[in-house]
Amino acid sequence: MSDIVALGELLVDFSVQRPESTLQMDGRHSTLSFLRGDAGGGPANVLAMGARMGSSTIFIGKVGRDPFGLFLAEALKNLGVGLSGLVMDPKVVTTLAFVTLDDAGERNFGFYRNPGADTQLTLQEVQHPIVTACRIFHFSSLSLTHNPSRSTALAVAAEAHQSGAWVSFDPNWRPTLWPDVAEGRTLALRAVRCSDILKVSESEMEWLTGLNSPPSASKLLLAMGPRIVLVTLGERGSYYQTANGLSGKVPTVPVQVVDTTATGDAFMGAFLHAFLEQELDQPGALEQPGAGQRLQLAVQTGNVAGALTAAKAGTMAALPSRQEVLAKLSEC
Repeated sequence: MSDIVALGELLVDFSVQRPESTLQMDGRHSTLSFLRGDAGGGPANVLAMGARMGSSTIFIGKVGRDPFGLFLAEALKNLGVGLSGLVMDPKVVTTLAFVTLDDAGERNFGFYRNPGADTQLTLQEVQHPIVTACRIFHFSSLSLTHNPSRSTALAVAAEAHQSGAWVSFDPNWRPTLWPDVAEGRTLALRAVRCSDILKVSESEMEWLTGLNSPPSASKLLLAMGPRIVLVTLGERGSYYQTANGLSGKVPTVPVQVVDTTATGDAFMGAFLHAFLEQELDQPGALEQPGAGQRLQLAVQTGNVAGALTAAKAGTMAALPSRQEVLAKLSEC
């Protein structure tokens, strides 16, 4: 049995570096910039962080049988993520993402995905024993933008739930991928209803519920089906609430923010690892004495991993080690 299985996008994140020099050409000035590539993709990042922490992880998804796809497979392998669910398509190219950063390190995304291999995963290509033998199954809304990956992701999430796994969902909302925003919200809410653990950013919380209060919005989201709602609040930490009444706000650790790419994924990967390490996935565990403290520790572990990731440039390359997370956690 594996600890965490995730289905979704595995792509190359190209960070558009800011111009540091200016060239003079025929009396005109032109800026010189460059791209830096790193392995990325929300569900893959979650697995990579989980593997860094010590969880056994397996990725389910599709890349192109091209240099980018080969690079990504090697990157996951080097991080300790299992590749038995990875499919390489000889006809469809690997998805690419282009990330620009503002002065605060916040991101804007553009995608080369028309279609991308990640959107072409079929249910027949999924190795179902991987799904039925995991403790947590994780996915995001990027799998829901197109078929066949949309129907595949929803079917596999249902299969995982029926097999007894906890289903984890992160909307990871990217509006540029949705020509119809209303359809995107409808599908995201459908995924919320089949999840046990829901992680949202503050802006995603407001987008899904219309509410700007984490306690009120979490209560509304819990009524849709999840057992745990996690709201990441950036430098203000995160908020959690459970269906059985546990709740709290957990501060993060201060860092100098360099790049916020993958910070939410790092949070989620570390949280899921700690959640399993604390055996909170076991029947009745959230109702036992001390469950609130154990859940808060899992959230704090996620906060630390997210903060440490934000302090570095890159995507998977920025994910901290278990030793780095535990060292910083001991200071909290």
